[in-house]
Amino acid sequence: MERLISIAAGGIPLLLHGHVAQAAALCIRKTKNRSEVLLLSNRSGGKWGIPKGNIDVGETSATAAARESYEEAGVRGRVSAEILGTYIYRKSGRSWPCHVTVHALDVAEVHDDFPESAERGRKWVPLAEAARHIHQPELRDVLRGLGPQPKKQPFA
Repeated sequence: MERLISIAAGGIPLLLHGHVAQAAALCIRKTKNRSEVLLLSNRSGGKWGIPKGNIDVGETSATAAARESYEEAGVRGRVSAEILGTYIYRKSGRSWPCHVTVHALDVAEVHDDFPESAERGRKWVPLAEAARHIHQPELRDVLRGLGPQPKKQPFA
C-alpha cells in the first residue's frame, strides 16, 4: 500500500486494474508513393519503438501522445482522438505493468533540436514494414493489425 501511495503522489495515473496509463504516437508522414512511420530508438540505442510515455494528470491519451512525440522524437502534427490500438507491457525492473493507448499523429513538422535528441535515433520506414523493426511484441501486434494502410482514416 505504501508503494501505491508513493506512485500516486508522484503523479503517475494508475488505471483501475493496476496498470500505469501511457500513451503512444504512431507518427505518420505521407510521401509521393507511400505512408511512412517514424521509429525511434530507446535510450541505449538497440531497440526500436514509437514515442510513448506516461499520461500526466489532466491529459487525455491523445494529448499525451502528441507531447511524447515532440519530447522523444521532435515531431509535431495533428493527433487523432481515435484509438488505433492498445497493449500492455512490463518495463524492465518495474513491478507495475503499463497499459498503452496508441494514437495516429499526422506529421506536420520534424525538428532536429528537441528534448531527447541526444539520447535517441530516428528512422522512417514504410508503414507496411514497421512491425518488423519493432522490439516490443505487443506493439508489433498493434501495427500488424493496421495492415498496409490503416483500416479507418484517422484524420478527416
